[in-house]
Amino acid sequence: MTQPWESGMNACGLALSQITYLIASLTKKNNKSSIVELNQLVERHGGEAEKHLLHTLFSQVEFSSDGKSTGKDFHQTQILIQEANNLMFKPNFIGVLCYATHGTLRPSPSLFPSLVKVLRLSPLNEIVFALALSQSPDQEIQKQAIQVLDTKICNVLREFLKDSSEKIRDFDLFVGDLPVHVVYYALSYVLLKENGIPIAEKEALLERLRQVFPLQSGNCPIILAPLLQISSIHKSSYCAQSASNSSFANLETEPHNLPELIKECGYASCDSVDELQGLFNVTKSEITAKTVAKTLGMMIQTPKNSSENMISLQNINSSMSFNDKPEQQTQSTAWNIENLIFVLSQKVPHLDWREVIIELDYPEFFVPDVQGLNFILKAYNLATNEPFPTTAIYRMWANVKGQLSWIKQSLAPESDFSFTKNLGRQVELDILKSPPEEGIPEVQIREVWTSLDLIETLLNIGECGERAEVVKILTTPAKLCPDILMLGLLQSKCNWHTLQDDMISHLLQTFLGNHPNSAIILHYCWSGPGNRQGTLQGLVLDAMCDYYRHDKSPNGQVDQTRLSRILDVAQDLKTLSRLLQSPNFPFVIE
Repeated sequence: MTQPWESGMNACGLALSQITYLIASLTKKNNKSSIVELNQLVERHGGEAEKHLLHTLFSQVEFSSDGKSTGKDFHQTQILIQEANNLMFKPNFIGVLCYATHGTLRPSPSLFPSLVKVLRLSPLNEIVFALALSQSPDQEIQKQAIQVLDTKICNVLREFLKDSSEKIRDFDLFVGDLPVHVVYYALSYVLLKENGIPIAEKEALLERLRQVFPLQSGNCPIILAPLLQISSIHKSSYCAQSASNSSFANLETEPHNLPELIKECGYASCDSVDELQGLFNVTKSEITAKTVAKTLGMMIQTPKNSSENMISLQNINSSMSFNDKPEQQTQSTAWNIENLIFVLSQKVPHLDWREVIIELDYPEFFVPDVQGLNFILKAYNLATNEPFPTTAIYRMWANVKGQLSWIKQSLAPESDFSFTKNLGRQVELDILKSPPEEGIPEVQIREVWTSLDLIETLLNIGECGERAEVVKILTTPAKLCPDILMLGLLQSKCNWHTLQDDMISHLLQTFLGNHPNSAIILHYCWSGPGNRQGTLQGLVLDAMCDYYRHDKSPNGQVDQTRLSRILDVAQDLKTLSRLLQSPNFPFVIE
């Protein structure tokens, strides 16, 4: 039997096949519609679809030695040019580009000249592509990329280092319109790699950057700050040999579980980039999106007083510690997320952070409080300039408790997660007679519940053993915006309908009473949608019977004014005959 969470995997496979078909069948006539559909597929299915799109495009475009095309791949080339330029503005561009070009580019002396001509790369963009492909799994392409870097990046560097009083203007000219994470990768290559650039020039670059971005000024991008704190190129702990000088060098050499190792070493393991890099080296295992997700999950579940049970880093290696005078050492009380993100960007520059969010779906993941949620959001924002991948939260998880904990904390007032910026599919509200006013706090809550994806996700979670918690969450919109919630419930397409129908029945009592949108909601519910019409009409009839029976006056008699209301509704819906035939509706007309 197919599990609920497996449907997303099947859908992704179909999406990849559709991408292949659309690219292969591009023509002048269908070009615009195909591009729209490709963008929708990538937006809906995320990283896998994006990588497949670029891989397919690279396989379809001819990179000849003279940079000229036969014309057969014209439409594919135009899309690839656009996608290649957009890719550089994404923090996972290295990993995506290496994946897309693996097996699709043939190493040759004319490879990079062909890339420049076909993709219309500027000199700076050529360096960026070379920087990315220097991480290629294809050794020949990797060598060619490094040759391009060593030749061209030195020329750009020396131009920047020329004396000038216009430091910030020169820096802007130096980096062009490149995003800050690309600048970070380029500077890391120049400063931290053995690339033939003299130490003196590296030191000069470091000094010039400190002049452009004084650390105390507050104008320095966070991602560049650790680079600018390097005391000396010679002494930099960012060089490869630093791992052997770390406090972790004397640990056992077999692979370790990174999340558990960081947990055991405690908050202090993230205080220093030196120690954190050494710890990463100790693991001797591949750092994947799943590893990072479990590390973040461990950090947000670590109690505030857990440092008492953590290993002291001084006990790991008494000759190398955070402070040679233990009595002066201050104990850390929180994880330093900035240092963690910096080291990850060095160790795994191609890490796809959207995949990290998807990999939070593991059995032990749970968000205990709003601070934990904000911690993960901060990590994502530090690592990427992209919008948060809300589709990863709305998809069906295997760990529904963990998924529900994320949503619950996201709805808290202190949460940094903005549902209004991540609504996804929205509830259609055009039929409402009284839309919410702007600027009122309750209105902001109403806006959250216009997310059809959020409502559907909660309903599906509720059918997987978390009904009571989901009902508790839905209590807020049921009180503040019952009309929006009701439309969302009616427009939702769920795997199961038990909780959905129970919530509809509960809300119908509100609309049988006095509400500005009562008539509109009742008509909308009675008339559909589609194959659910019969079920919904039955819910309306049952709700009218319950509304009549379950409210009595102080003397125990049924409130006859309710009977009048029900008969008016039944006549308005043209269902009076069906109502009178109901065996659940005994009444007396005086």
